[in-house]
Amino acid sequence: MVILGIFVVPKSYPQKYRKEWEKLKDLEGWLENSSRDNTKANCKYCKVLLNAKLADLYKHSKTTKHIQSAKPFSTKRQQVLPFVPISVVTNRQRKEAQLCLYAAVHTSINSVDHLSDLHKESSEGISVHRTKCTQIIKNIIGKHFQQILTQDIGTSPYSIIIDESTDISVLKILGIVIRYQSDDLKKTVSTFLGLVNIENGTAACIVSAIKTLLQQDYGLDLKKLQGIGTDNASTMVGINNGVFAKLKEEVPHLILVRCVCHSLQLALSKATEHTLPRNTEFIIKETYNWFASSSIRQLAYQNVYKTLNDGNMPLQFLKMCETRWISIEPAVKRIKDQWETLRDHFNIVRLSDNCYTAELLHSMYNDPNNLVYLTFIYPILSIVQKTNKQFESATADPTKLLSDLKNFYASIVTMIVNPTAKIDIYDLNVNIDNYLDPNPYLGFVFENACHINGIGIEDKAVLKDRCTAFLIKLAKEMRNRLPDNLKTLEKMNFLSVFNVLKSNKLPITELALKFTNNDFNINNIEMQWANIHTIEWQEKNNTEKFWIEVSMYRDASGENPFLDLVTLAFKILCLPHSNADVERVFSQMNIVKDKLRNRMKLDLLNNILHIRFGLRRIGKCCKDYNLPDVVLRHIGTMAAYSAEDDKENIADIENILL
Repeated sequence: MVILGIFVVPKSYPQKYRKEWEKLKDLEGWLENSSRDNTKANCKYCKVLLNAKLADLYKHSKTTKHIQSAKPFSTKRQQVLPFVPISVVTNRQRKEAQLCLYAAVHTSINSVDHLSDLHKESSEGISVHRTKCTQIIKNIIGKHFQQILTQDIGTSPYSIIIDESTDISVLKILGIVIRYQSDDLKKTVSTFLGLVNIENGTAACIVSAIKTLLQQDYGLDLKKLQGIGTDNASTMVGINNGVFAKLKEEVPHLILVRCVCHSLQLALSKATEHTLPRNTEFIIKETYNWFASSSIRQLAYQNVYKTLNDGNMPLQFLKMCETRWISIEPAVKRIKDQWETLRDHFNIVRLSDNCYTAELLHSMYNDPNNLVYLTFIYPILSIVQKTNKQFESATADPTKLLSDLKNFYASIVTMIVNPTAKIDIYDLNVNIDNYLDPNPYLGFVFENACHINGIGIEDKAVLKDRCTAFLIKLAKEMRNRLPDNLKTLEKMNFLSVFNVLKSNKLPITELALKFTNNDFNINNIEMQWANIHTIEWQEKNNTEKFWIEVSMYRDASGENPFLDLVTLAFKILCLPHSNADVERVFSQMNIVKDKLRNRMKLDLLNNILHIRFGLRRIGKCCKDYNLPDVVLRHIGTMAAYSAEDDKENIADIENILL
């Protein structure tokens, strides 16, 4: 302390810079410590040194110079760039998704335990076992394919094909297939929609299940439903309380298409059962049963066949299955082609085995009448089989199927009806018994078989009566089982490319009235129908591809001048023509859910089928399909795991064994 006269001056300590000042509101961002003097502070904006005193710093922050210098650094003037977080899909996620996709398409989920272990060395970090794989299939991949299907259907008109079945765990399942026009694939698609567990087989329960699946699960408009394909069960087609009748109350324009494949099978079974001798069916069944479970019998027959046929091996005999469509045709062909060898074989076996069945078969194979029956029935079975396969086919022209069926029916009727009779053979009120030919010609095959096998006059008359009765019964059964709306479906032939491109064609008004009640649209359809042949179209053979081309056509204004006609065509082309697609779904269901995986839950089963049919729909397999990144990002996250009850997950996971 210095004493000057009588005044005492206290000792002065210099203020040093404090780091915490940088966090104060008015000093934040521009204040920093001087690197040369800790009693000074530096202003980043003004580039000047200041005394490290808080009062001086606040004064500087309010000066005009500082305010002007700080403006370029203001956040209000700086452009805020949008920040998009980058979510990178790792190689591990991609590999795990590929393994799960492979398991869903080709194998059981249990095998993933070993597959992931095999890939650990080449792909580090992979960890997929049956628990995780099951959840990824259910909550990510399966939902992805279901979403693609929903987007592809969109607001297009559609039809459904339904049938009932029972799975390996004796649960009653309703299978539903949807048929619609795909804008993405540029074709009519018939694919799996869903399996629904139904408590009972009543029409009310089935209708409720259908509406829930269509409206709640997929968000489809019920009014867009154009047709429903079913078998001939009374629950489905009942006039008052059937599934079709109940749906038609809500969808007045709905069209019922009975499964022609079922109808052909039932008609053929009834005709065979009531007219042909039981020997015919006995030969087919027991010949198969004789060889089916005995390798010794098969070897003995092979030796006889090779001896009589220059060392050639015989084809195996096929089973006559009552539940498969027209399965009798290939079985008849095998037996007919090997008739002499079978006759000689059972002649040997009846002496060596001392078996009553062998004795019966020997006597039947030595009766030429039985061979004549099989020879006569085989061409008819072949035509029925061909017609059946056309309706089962996914590539057949739907506009010609009903015409082909009518032609087959007409060919049967003309063999037994008097040529001079002028009747409508499709009219249910016409009794064809009153117009039968008293001496029908059954064709060259029948006449030649009788001649070659030395059939006498009396036996030939009996054979002819039996064969004629078979044709009469088959014709009646087919007429009774043909679709009630046959005339409407026959008009689908109007839309075949061959008829559309004619300059002189029948009017389409009657057909349009079945699918629309808007007078303005019908008028547009008539005008477009009259003008469509004036355009030079590229596709002139395939009906489906032709209408795709028409839908893509644009005039000078960029609009489609045939829009209303194309809409009508797509409504008709999406009508079902058989239950074959839903039967294929049940076949896949039984492959996925078998005896070893009999406790698989319906949710997992549905998702596996969505994956399989989704890949089939686009013509790809697991090795060709790349899951999008938005799907892959969920692999390894909580989105892959559902909040279901643990017990249900255990039932899904622990019982998926193979």
